[in-house]
Amino acid sequence: MKKKVWLHIALVLMVTALLGLIACGKKMVEPEPQVSAPVEDDAQKRAEEAEQARLEEEARRKALEALIQKEQMAEREREEKMAALHEFLSDDVYFGYRRTTLDAQGKALLKRKAQWLKANPEVSIIIEGHADELKTRLKNLAMGKRRAGEVKSFLISEGVPRSQMAAISYGSERLATSERSRKARQKNWRVHFSVDTYKGLELP
Repeated sequence: MKKKVWLHIALVLMVTALLGLIACGKKMVEPEPQVSAPVEDDAQKRAEEAEQARLEEEARRKALEALIQKEQMAEREREEKMAALHEFLSDDVYFGYRRTTLDAQGKALLKRKAQWLKANPEVSIIIEGHADELKTRLKNLAMGKRRAGEVKSFLISEGVPRSQMAAISYGSERLATSERSRKARQKNWRVHFSVDTYKGLELP
């Protein structure tokens, strides 16, 4: 009887051990899953990064081209303004001998100048009256003053703001020519223009 009991116990232990061995075998056979990024994901990421770099480089190139174009346009605009200013300053208004009133030619010239001044309110000018050296210094200054005042009054009548102009007389201090012939001295019976300020434009 005792022998049967021990055999029964031994059989139970053997079955239990066998089941344990089977379970361990299954664990050894079944590999644990490994987590790794697919190769396709890495390639896609690299492609996206390359495309982003290309887009950024394209944006930088376009920004640089736009900046260069803007600078070129600004330079052309400056050159055009300087050319127009030079044309405005190059033409003097001339008067007759000991005269301070404008003739038809002088009025026509001043009409064109008035149009340019009204179109360019950022420019302020100085109207310079001149005379020859045949009279006294005070008389020559007075002559230049009347000539400059005549020109300023005409420009005002054409719609140019007073604040855009200033008048001054140099008399015979800044002669266009020192020749004494009557024909040469006519070059001194004039009003010349110079720039006081030109906002937004750097003058040489």
